[in-house]
Amino acid sequence: MRSLVVSLAVVALVAGCKPGASTSDAGAPAASSSPAASGKGAASAASAPITQPESDGGMSGGTEALSATRAEKTKIRARSAAGKAGEVVDVAGGPYLAGATPGEEGREPATEPALTQVDLGAFQIDALPFPNDPKKPAKLVASVGEADRACREAGARLCTEVEWERACKGPDGDAYATGTGWDPECDKDAASCESGYRARAMGAAREWVVGAIASEGGGAGQVLRGGPTSSAPGKSAFYNHRCSRRGREDGGGGAAFRCCRGAENKATLPAVAALPAFRKVKMEADKLGKILQSIPELGRISGDVRSFEGEVGVVTSRSHASAEGVSFTGSPVLWSPELGVEVFVATGRTKNLSFVVALYPLPNDKYKLASYFLMLGDVAPVALAYNPSHRKELFWSSCWGCSGEQGAVSIRDDHHVVVVQH
Repeated sequence: MRSLVVSLAVVALVAGCKPGASTSDAGAPAASSSPAASGKGAASAASAPITQPESDGGMSGGTEALSATRAEKTKIRARSAAGKAGEVVDVAGGPYLAGATPGEEGREPATEPALTQVDLGAFQIDALPFPNDPKKPAKLVASVGEADRACREAGARLCTEVEWERACKGPDGDAYATGTGWDPECDKDAASCESGYRARAMGAAREWVVGAIASEGGGAGQVLRGGPTSSAPGKSAFYNHRCSRRGREDGGGGAAFRCCRGAENKATLPAVAALPAFRKVKMEADKLGKILQSIPELGRISGDVRSFEGEVGVVTSRSHASAEGVSFTGSPVLWSPELGVEVFVATGRTKNLSFVVALYPLPNDKYKLASYFLMLGDVAPVALAYNPSHRKELFWSSCWGCSGEQGAVSIRDDHHVVVVQH
């Protein structure tokens, strides 16, 4: 029995790049479509993949097995009894990665900058929102000015947003104060949930902080951190609790706040800047190979990796389809389909397959998998193609205009990137 990879987005087996092959449905996470009979290729979006036997009628059991895998990878910090009134906790100084991880569930790229290193001095933060007493409810105020006055009257100051985020992420840089995921029990008893720095109830409700959202195309406004569990359709129920989540002041009944002590850190998050839609990247094939081999989900891409630079003419010569205004390249491309999103897209081949991969660039020359498409047993040239005036469209093709031999790298409404076949 052959095996196939199942990932968080829909996965389909496709017959290389031949007409009649199945395409992956990018609109329904954690579901699966029926594989083509030949099972020659594989398309996938990013993922903690699992392997299961191929079946004749689809992928029965794939969703359930995947859910179990995700649960195993999610680490939730144990809850503890609430502390005493007036408790403050120490937060270590030094560098940390502020901002949101690209591709993070619930991220709003236009207002949440991608990960960037920030250096902070050590400081103290109240364990709970003002009045910092587990026996009393958090005080809600209508403005950041009111929050700052209350802290100063208490001999402290309102925390900045990078300080708040640092205390929430803890020394391990967790996505949520409760760990790599949100503990739903914290919606009932937030004071029992603490971050790696022992700050409590972080992310459970909206809190005022010193900072503003300044984003090209997104306007500016006072920022709030944290938030209640979301009921918005199509969103993860707990995405508002992310440490990197930034919300705007909306006049919606006030927000909580907490106070900090020590010299105020002046570091801020950078504005989300607009980037060129398409930028070709010069990269040696061996470097690309090392990047791909560092990503566990791409284990099938092994051995020497070769680029298709200099071979893209084959893609356009096989048909008479119009290519007016379209640029073709065998080099990797940095693609920015919308504000705050940047994706590294590359094609290439090994001894026994060709591929299209989409990766999110991270600090320190690291990458996170967004999506990939493998053409098993087929090493024909694959080019990337784009019209510079059409920002949201990036195509891949082994025969321009030929049905079943091309596809697209697409961005969904939830800002996730997927590679699909047409």
